Amino acid sequence: MSIDDIKVLLGLVGAAVAWAVMLWLKRSDRREDAMKALLEKQKIDAEAERDKARRDADRGWSLARAYWRQLVKAGIDPVPPMEGDGHDA
Repeated sequence: MSIDDIKVLLGLVGAAVAWAVMLWLKRSDRREDAMKALLEKQKIDAEAERDKARRDADRGWSLARAYWRQLVKAGIDPVPPMEGDGHDA
């Protein structure tokens, strides 16, 4: 084997290694992009769920305040009687 043959062989091996590395990098980039898209979707879903929970909680408090006001307007003490608190009937 001459030096030129060795140079050609090393060139081919180097090209094959470069091709394999580029293929690996492309695959890892696609995986990374897919993971970013998945995380973005999960973030949007979590934010929507959080917003819905806040709306539900706010609605619950609004209903409780409205019920409290109805009781007061009707002349009913909205604080439930407890033993020894002075509200005993």
